[in-house]
Amino acid sequence: MDEITSKKNGLVYSDDESVVVGIDSSSDGFTGTVPYGPVRIEEEAFSCCALENIVLPDSVESVGANLFCNSTVLETVHLPAGLRELSPFMFCGCKALTKVDMPFEVDDFTEGLFADCCSLTEIPFCNGIKTLPEGVFDSCTSVKTMVIPDSVTKICKGAIAHCTDLTTVVLPKNLDELEEDWLIDCPNLKHIRISDENVKYRTDEECQVLYRKNSGNFETVLLKISNKSENEVPALKDDLGEIPSIITYDEKDDDNNEDVEIILSNDEKIGEPVENELEENVDMTSNIPAEPVLEDADAEEKSMDDRLAEILGQNKMYDEGNFSIMDIPEASEEEIENSILEKKETDEEEYTHQPVIQIEVPVEKEGSMEDRLKEIMDQGKDKEGFSIFDIPVASDAELEANKLLEGESAEIVQADPETLEEDEDETVLPPPPAAEVSADKLFMQNLMFETNKVEQQNTGVCGEQRKMLFVFAENVVKTDLGPKFSKRLIKCCQRLAKIHGYTVIYFLYDVRMDTDKFRTQLSDFMKDKDVVIACEGGNLLDVSEKTKNLAELIGVSLKKEDLEKETELANDSNVPCLKLLIQDNLAD
Repeated sequence: MDEITSKKNGLVYSDDESVVVGIDSSSDGFTGTVPYGPVRIEEEAFSCCALENIVLPDSVESVGANLFCNSTVLETVHLPAGLRELSPFMFCGCKALTKVDMPFEVDDFTEGLFADCCSLTEIPFCNGIKTLPEGVFDSCTSVKTMVIPDSVTKICKGAIAHCTDLTTVVLPKNLDELEEDWLIDCPNLKHIRISDENVKYRTDEECQVLYRKNSGNFETVLLKISNKSENEVPALKDDLGEIPSIITYDEKDDDNNEDVEIILSNDEKIGEPVENELEENVDMTSNIPAEPVLEDADAEEKSMDDRLAEILGQNKMYDEGNFSIMDIPEASEEEIENSILEKKETDEEEYTHQPVIQIEVPVEKEGSMEDRLKEIMDQGKDKEGFSIFDIPVASDAELEANKLLEGESAEIVQADPETLEEDEDETVLPPPPAAEVSADKLFMQNLMFETNKVEQQNTGVCGEQRKMLFVFAENVVKTDLGPKFSKRLIKCCQRLAKIHGYTVIYFLYDVRMDTDKFRTQLSDFMKDKDVVIACEGGNLLDVSEKTKNLAELIGVSLKKEDLEKETELANDSNVPCLKLLIQDNLAD
């Protein structure tokens, strides 16, 4: 070491000022930035210093060991762009360190480089690293995810140790050697992954077990993660008893669902329908072949809007996509009569009705309403990205014509003369207009259009009013008959229906949310509805962005404490509104 002869800028230099030896303790002139000029910083030059930020000039080409060791208040360090060789224990004990501006490329990381850097949340990896030496990340307690670059081929004993917040490690695809005890005391580790391209190591599908591949089909288990994440998503059901189950039910309950009817896209049914369990006369998503007979009070409500909604809803339930407007049977005379007239029939009175005035509406050609429906359906098939919002709004005249259903010119249908004699002085008025379609019903039509696959389940639960559960599945089972919702998901939701009294369950897969108007409607509609999201991943860290966006829209919290609370409420029949996230691994 050269003889020390000069002090300047609060620093101690060698006699030619090419080497910085340390900080001048008798001066307060050093503010953290080393002036340009020296080519080397001597070992322990800035150890135990009281500075928060240090900047080394680009003239520096080499540094000594323990350079910033035990500088407990040091927060940021800027290293020279041309520095290729890092020193052992360079940042050891820098407990407040949060950021290091590293050179783009270095020869390698060194022993104990970031040991005990407990505030560092992200490792500043560089190009050129081939080895992770012993203790390089010892006690980096704030690091949660460590993605090791693919250039690394060897990880030494104790390289990753005592990292208490570490949950995920992604190993490099070129990894060739793992020394024993390369990972020590990382109690919250949940996932370990490695590329399928690696020829020596692999992990299982759940990223819980690390294997070393041997000759033939023989493999050695190197690491098995035994603990479960605090962010684990509750499963539908766990045969091994290791994953928390959202609903506890006996195995015999799986086969005893005789009181449940499921209406599927191909008209198959599970179980038998319950007697006296009748949903609304028109259900836009049902696929029931026979319509119930319209009672007196329901005749007026069977409007053209309802029929259109039913037609469009049926189309969503056809997996083959071969549905045509021509498949719709013509209305019978009785159905037409029921849609026009308001009936009153008692034991004491004979059937009478008010005269009906039919309004003339410009019509392009005979059967234009059917042509228009066909045009809508064809538009949905041919146009990519077709949406319910693309359908033009009907004019007032068209709506009026739909209510009256018959005639292309204005005419008056006379009432019974005997009836007119009794009320000769009264003015004959047309019947009151049909009730406007509710906002909820309109949204349900939109929801069916924006969803790739929908199935409705009539649960058989008797209740004073219709109570719905909406289930959004992130994935479906691929079968020869097309995509199906998993049996476990259906069974779990049946159990929820028994507990909470749901009369109907809607299963939905792949809801398009790329329209701002629809997103707003979805959020408003679901804010007071019971909903379940069945995600594919078993950990909150793995939840997809699409599911995160959906959860935010419909009010399902992805916070651990909220998840635990909702899981408990799943078995409470008194909960006012259920917002649940569960894992569905698509097992039968």
